Amino acid sequence: MSWNKGQPQTLLSLLSERGKVVTLAVLQIYLHGFLRIDQDLAEAERRLSGIPPVLDQKSQEGLVSLLADIHKLCGSLNFNSTQKQIDKIRRVSTSGVTTKSALHTMFVELRNRFNEDTQNFAFYAVTDQVVLLRFFRANDEPGWEGCLLRKCIEEIFDAKIILCFPEMTDDLEAAVDCYIHDCFSASVFHLMRVVEFALMRTAKLAEITDPKPSWGAVLQQLEKLALNTKYTDLPVGIQPHREFIKNLLPKMHAIQHAWRNKIDHVGYKLVPAGEIGGKVAMDIMNAIESFLLTLTEEFPLPSTLLSPVTAPSG
Repeated sequence: MSWNKGQPQTLLSLLSERGKVVTLAVLQIYLHGFLRIDQDLAEAERRLSGIPPVLDQKSQEGLVSLLADIHKLCGSLNFNSTQKQIDKIRRVSTSGVTTKSALHTMFVELRNRFNEDTQNFAFYAVTDQVVLLRFFRANDEPGWEGCLLRKCIEEIFDAKIILCFPEMTDDLEAAVDCYIHDCFSASVFHLMRVVEFALMRTAKLAEITDPKPSWGAVLQQLEKLALNTKYTDLPVGIQPHREFIKNLLPKMHAIQHAWRNKIDHVGYKLVPAGEIGGKVAMDIMNAIESFLLTLTEEFPLPSTLLSPVTAPSG
């Protein structure tokens, strides 16, 4: 991963209006991308040493082709200075008579530009095998076979969840990105926003009219309906869903157990309390996924329950 402080609009998002949390937007890169650039530069320099004093057409075509590959790789890394020098070399080498001496000078500058570009970035390596297995897969694109590629959100979480709750997608994406970069408290922050969305849906099932129900209120009401109320005493609209509510309760208890003393309840908001470690964050993520999957498989589908839900405010 790389972050270039010189490009804040593309690599560092501003404070989130919703959550007031700084998040990093990153480029996914591969170590062998650097190696390929270095190797291709070395090959271009080797070819340059063997060409005649005045560049012939065959030598020109070989260099231009190799430089095109380097240019593409540099583009994937945002190595803009290196790309500009390559553009200059390509223009000069195709504009007419070009001497070996002139090209040698430009290639020395190209190597300097490449070295400088690598110094302008901070690189973050993902090495945790749990993270790699959960969030990455092997790339099958030509030329990149076997390289790890971050899974799309439908591969990380069950696709049914994304289909049923599209309004949660942004926060699920952010939770994953934060987890990958060891920002576990930030990851849980976004997962709590996902829970808030789910609570709005679940509250309707429990006939809770509060537009911003708290976790405790929803859980208490569901336990009352499922465990402490006779079937005949249940509201008519809830009776058909009693078994579903019973199945949902263990999922909610699992979430509550996963975040044990790590989450503060501030009104209807769920807020991480202090630092959260990777294991707790992963336990919370897994518990929430199970909870959401239960909702998609068993949640009743009347239009009143599937109507658009307003995103929780800051």
